[in-house]
Amino acid sequence: MPLYDFLTGPMMWVTVALFVSGMVYKAIRLRQLASLVRPANDFFNPNASFKKSFKTSLPGRYPVTTIVSIVFHLILFVVPLFLKGHNILLDASLGISLPMMPDHTADNLTMICICCCLFFLLRRLLVRRVRVISFFSDYLILAIVILPFLTGFIAYHRLLPYDTVLNLHIITGQLMLVAMPYTRLAHMIVFFIMRMPRPTARLKLKESRGTI
Repeated sequence: MPLYDFLTGPMMWVTVALFVSGMVYKAIRLRQLASLVRPANDFFNPNASFKKSFKTSLPGRYPVTTIVSIVFHLILFVVPLFLKGHNILLDASLGISLPMMPDHTADNLTMICICCCLFFLLRRLLVRRVRVISFFSDYLILAIVILPFLTGFIAYHRLLPYDTVLNLHIITGQLMLVAMPYTRLAHMIVFFIMRMPRPTARLKLKESRGTI
């Protein structure tokens, strides 16, 4: 069996299974842990003014990093989901397909994503307060994220032998999917889960209303 057929066949199903099972476990586990820490509304102070809250927030202290991070995370979801090549494979495998973005749009977004990764790398290398708390795993995770986009860009423009780079693109993409639930890449779902209202908090709120 050619490597490409193996990667897009059995290995893809293994990757999807590991990704889905890992995400489900992570979501359930985090939801359980969230009940042991502060309620969701403790993340916000309704009595504080917007100006004061904004100044002490991450966007207020680091606006450039916040903007780059938002753009990066949006591209990280949008490009793989709506890329034409990915949807052709999805249609061939499962008979379903999502809306497809134009190739030039995906190409431009890929370049922006690579630039965002380089920004994060330079920030870790040049900003002392970030460098001193950076470990090898931080750079490894950054490499895991950037490689699927970099190899995809190289394969699309055929800058290197196409078949070899395409296989590398598939391997690195699968590696990122598998790593997502089991590494700090899981912060993409941690952010939302940890801020969901707790069931106990809703129950207490109902009880307090009933005693008024």
